[in-house]
Amino acid sequence: MHFSRNLISFKVRRKLTRKKARKNKRQNTPIMPPTLIDLSANKHAIEKSNIATKTRYNYNTTLIRFTIFCFERTDFQDLIHEDFINLLKEAKRKDSEEPRYKKRQQYYLRAEILAILRKLKRGNSALSPIRLVPTEVSDRVLTYDDIVSFIETFKKTEKVNKRLANQYLKQVRDLSPEENEDLEDALILTGGLEDDGEILVEIRQEYTTYDGIRSAITQLYTATATTMPDQLKESMRLYIKGSKRLNNLAKQTLGLDMGEGKKPMTRAVYKRICQILSRSEQSEHIFAHLFFVLDW
Repeated sequence: MHFSRNLISFKVRRKLTRKKARKNKRQNTPIMPPTLIDLSANKHAIEKSNIATKTRYNYNTTLIRFTIFCFERTDFQDLIHEDFINLLKEAKRKDSEEPRYKKRQQYYLRAEILAILRKLKRGNSALSPIRLVPTEVSDRVLTYDDIVSFIETFKKTEKVNKRLANQYLKQVRDLSPEENEDLEDALILTGGLEDDGEILVEIRQEYTTYDGIRSAITQLYTATATTMPDQLKESMRLYIKGSKRLNNLAKQTLGLDMGEGKKPMTRAVYKRICQILSRSEQSEHIFAHLFFVLDW
């Protein structure tokens, strides 16, 4: 009995001793602060986040096409900033060594221009692939005529009635006589203006396409903190406004679809989407079905 009490007392003392040792160890061990990771963005990242990611992607796509347009045409190549002309030439050389189907994609040239656009910083117009302000090398800067020359490459073809084409020609004849004479000659060569039948013509794209180009170029000025000339800004405003009116005139006269953007959803399509969502076994479609029913 005495031995048993001593054994219990020994175990208790040992347990208390170990507990005290652990406590002292914790007190003597310095507490290390948790690792702090700085996720705050710098000023350049904050400035670039003023537009949505999708919008920035669309702007970059347009600016890549505009830069390639200037680079591949002799009359506009001097618009390319002197710091980047050799880089673009080297990228084009790499593309020329690729197979034909890859050469048409201009992978290296597009990638080089995109890398340049991603390095744009406010207050440094020299980082722009297009010369926005005069430099020591050249006084050639971006002008209204340069932008319009690029915009006019965006056209689409439509098959319309010859009589309707003649009516449209008469309505716009006073706006640009020289261009209308060329169009009139083309209609006469295809059988005359008053004949029935259809003719294939080139017309302008939706004005929203041109407005997107204007926004992308404006963003180039904004990203480099370069002031866009007032004359250029006003000329582009008038051009977009005139494009909208002329497009509406062409649609009304030539009998084209007046709708823009997405077509309205029919009731049959609405019901079908509800059925697909309600029968789906995916959990995320539960909320999607509820939101779709309540919102539409």
